[in-house]
Amino acid sequence: MRSSPVVLMARRRFVPWVLFGLLLWLLLAGIDVPALAIAKYSLYFGCAVALPGLLLLRALWRSTGNWTEDLALGAAVGLAYELAGWALFTALGLQSMLILWPLLLLACFAAIPSLRQYWRIAEPDPLPAAWHWVVGFSCALTCALIAAATMGPNAVPPAGESYYQDLLYHLSMVHELIRHVPPETPQVAGVPLNYHWLPNAHLAAAVDITQLPPELVLFRLWMLPMVTVGIITFAALARLVSRVWWTGLLAALMTAVAANFSIWNGRTGVSTSAFEFLSPSQTFGVVVGTAAAVLFLVVLFEPGVPKRTWILLTAVAILGGGSKPTTLPILIGGTGLLGLFVLIKLRRLPARALLASGVIVFAAVFTMLTVAGSTGGSKLQLFGIVRATAGYVGLTGDETMAATGGWILDALSSGDASTVLAGWVLVVALLISQLALLAGLGVLATRRTRQDPVAWWLAGSMIAGWLGMLLLDHPAASQGYFLRSLVPFAAAGAGLLMTEALQGRTRREIGGLAGVAVVLGLTLTLVPRLAAPDPSADRDKQIAAVALPELAFIALVLLVISAWLILGARVRGLRGLGPALVVLTLLAGSWQGAVSYGHYVIKAGSYPLPSAPVSDLERLDPGEQESLLWLQHNTGPDDVVVTNTACRPARRQPPDCDARGYLVSGLGGRRTLLEGWAYTEQALQHHGADGKRYNLQPSPWLDRLELTQQVYAAPTRELLNRLYTEYGVRWIYADSLAGKVSEDLAKLARPRLVAGPVTVYEVPAP
Repeated sequence: MRSSPVVLMARRRFVPWVLFGLLLWLLLAGIDVPALAIAKYSLYFGCAVALPGLLLLRALWRSTGNWTEDLALGAAVGLAYELAGWALFTALGLQSMLILWPLLLLACFAAIPSLRQYWRIAEPDPLPAAWHWVVGFSCALTCALIAAATMGPNAVPPAGESYYQDLLYHLSMVHELIRHVPPETPQVAGVPLNYHWLPNAHLAAAVDITQLPPELVLFRLWMLPMVTVGIITFAALARLVSRVWWTGLLAALMTAVAANFSIWNGRTGVSTSAFEFLSPSQTFGVVVGTAAAVLFLVVLFEPGVPKRTWILLTAVAILGGGSKPTTLPILIGGTGLLGLFVLIKLRRLPARALLASGVIVFAAVFTMLTVAGSTGGSKLQLFGIVRATAGYVGLTGDETMAATGGWILDALSSGDASTVLAGWVLVVALLISQLALLAGLGVLATRRTRQDPVAWWLAGSMIAGWLGMLLLDHPAASQGYFLRSLVPFAAAGAGLLMTEALQGRTRREIGGLAGVAVVLGLTLTLVPRLAAPDPSADRDKQIAAVALPELAFIALVLLVISAWLILGARVRGLRGLGPALVVLTLLAGSWQGAVSYGHYVIKAGSYPLPSAPVSDLERLDPGEQESLLWLQHNTGPDDVVVTNTACRPARRQPPDCDARGYLVSGLGGRRTLLEGWAYTEQALQHHGADGKRYNLQPSPWLDRLELTQQVYAAPTRELLNRLYTEYGVRWIYADSLAGKVSEDLAKLARPRLVAGPVTVYEVPAP
């Protein structure tokens, strides 16, 4: 009997990806991306990043046996290859010819007979159609939520009224990395850029090759391809760990739909999303970090792996370390615990683990000396991350700043009983909300997985991530990125637990277990809410609204465990299913995040979600946007600009200056004598001084600040000559909305543009 056309199409592994590609096109078109730009970027990412990387992956290691995983892992390898070419071509001033770099590699693999074999898979090991449909669905759901909730509301300049400061900061680095390597700090011309800027270098390379505007690449085009690569790479890691294909589905679904495990009304913990549009470094770092983890497993456990694979590992490890400071500590944690297991349990020297650790140390040192940064102001403080949870100040009364105080969260050492109680209640809330990510640590709790070295490697990676989040305290709560970076490792651990528990089970048994898990997940997340009193202005009731659901949840968990132990003793078929039940229950209990996203989209009745209201103080004047675009297109790429827009918003000037103003360096795309200094290591290191956050600290470059103020208050010929010769200043951006501008400036410098409140002056040569 012949199958229907629908069934035949469903069996085709390429169909879900064709549908997904069409969805991506519609998502981008729906947020006003031109069709030609979508086509150019798709061609670039596929042919200049993923395909060269795929060929290198197969040549230096092997194929995974299927094109989907090969392309995803190949994209990570291709990013490393691309950045090597970007550095070379940019150093030589040949950025416009960067397209030759991937073309050269493709030509070599086409022309050299011994390399032609890597265009095809020698030993195909295709994944089932179900894998493609579920992973493709997970990619589609995640991309749709990101496009609707975060990308769409952030308009592409100059279409917006205001712009999120971090995006402008990243945009300033993209402009800088288009120009030079090694880069300077765009906000402080002449000072080396101390930041993990490799993700921004990738965006610069994309601009060089596609010739698309940097604003369009950053605000619209780079994110969704990276998310897609990331989810497929997460699935590949889970499959490699468990050695069965279906755990990849679990990893993909955990990434797409799992969120905080919430037992409260309206309360959530810190974000657990692996991908963050507003933080290119997080998204880029978790993707290449997971690809590095796959390669680590290969060199550690795969017999007969070619020595040249270590080249791939080193390149991708460096890429990960230069993308996010959380990447390498997680990898060293896994490799270190594995080495201890081999040394103590197996009583032999962990040679491969030692060599892999050496690679990580080399990558860490290399990136530390070249691209790492933004960790200034961090300190050790147990549970410091709890400050970032909702309602912390209201419940504890603790208004101390992050990264200040003693070795433990201030609320826990205050001496006030109510404050201490509230602090511990929030610590418990944080741990409960992240139970889905804690479940992966169960690989060390079962007898069979404890014998598997891979389980120890996974556990070490997860422990390192948890310790990083719980022990460190960053001025901007960036230790939370440790948790977000361990999502693929937790998903792989959960998959390994499921594999061991469900081995040999029938579909009927698995279906019944899943049904029980759904009931338990809903019960454990909904019933505790009934114990919460109505929150009011009374602080004790607010604490009770968090604490009582926790007590009810703990009681329910103990009840479920007791019932399971009793049933397990009487029903032999239940033995060994406990870990799988825990994983499925926690996954089912993490429904709230996905439902909330869907609710927001439906409630808004539009795609994408509308932008947040902009206050008059933060709204950019049309003349400001016009003048910034003029700067970008009518000044030299190496020109330095004096500007009075260091504060955010520009209308707010010292002593209340929030030094996160990046209008000229971001939207204008030019280096400045001095603009927003908040994210520099020098400012972060002074966090807490005089009771002020890092972004409210005075400028570390007081000499430049004084020179800038003189330009607008009392300019002289001698002052402009000094700026021209010592700092390379060629332009003055004078925004009257940001402060008074001396009339004498027009007599000393040539006005080149007047747009609303802004006048752009050209500084004459001495």
